[in-house]
Amino acid sequence: MLHIGQQRVAFVLTSPQSLVTVPEATVTSVYLGGAEGGGGEVREAKPARFFLWPYGVRGSYSTKLTFPELGAWRLDVSVTDDDGTKRETQIPLEVKETVGIVEPGMMAPSGRNKTVRDVERLAQLSSAGTPDPDLYALTISEAAATGNPTMVVFSTPAFCVSPTCGPQVEVLSELKEQYRDEANFIHVELYDNPDEVQGNLALARYTPLVVEWGLTTVPEWTNESWTFLLGPDGTVAFRFEAFAPKEEVEEVLLTMLEG
Repeated sequence: MLHIGQQRVAFVLTSPQSLVTVPEATVTSVYLGGAEGGGGEVREAKPARFFLWPYGVRGSYSTKLTFPELGAWRLDVSVTDDDGTKRETQIPLEVKETVGIVEPGMMAPSGRNKTVRDVERLAQLSSAGTPDPDLYALTISEAAATGNPTMVVFSTPAFCVSPTCGPQVEVLSELKEQYRDEANFIHVELYDNPDEVQGNLALARYTPLVVEWGLTTVPEWTNESWTFLLGPDGTVAFRFEAFAPKEEVEEVLLTMLEG
């Protein structure tokens, strides 16, 4: 879901044998929209860092790229193995003028997320095996009123189509333990009735905030996680699509805390 402007770009690299875990890749953006011969116009080349996900099984690369034009683009990605072998691949993508999801610079929607005050059991708030009650103490509006930054994670730990939603909430809890006096941390379960689903998504109902924040506008989106960092005034400062490693989120959070 890319639009005009600077964007975080994250991707996974694999070889026929295994996951590629070289510490750094080179990413070159190529604009195809104005290409007459199909070769494209090279725009910028940036390093992309590798981040190992929780449990040490998978990982991804991420970087920031600027897309000034709409239309078809391509990312040329290259890595060099320890033995000097160079690997290359290409990733096609499309840049749109806007996307339906809440973007940086916009105010967080005013819809109210449920808290521990609204339910009898934590299982009604989260599909996590052992929910952290601190993540359900405040509404997003209440968090904004504190004057501190707020990290909001939309995910469903038990019912995600990939294995990353649970770890994303774990990242949220870890950062909460470190920065609880300086920032707010909120988990919004994607489903309004996690205690009733019991693994059968036919019974699931999206929480209204999923629609309000625009997550359902993503083509073929089912329930992958999204992470938003809000400034002290409730404005969205940064957005992470799918899994966001702790180190990457923490860097942005520290930048916000340091002003």
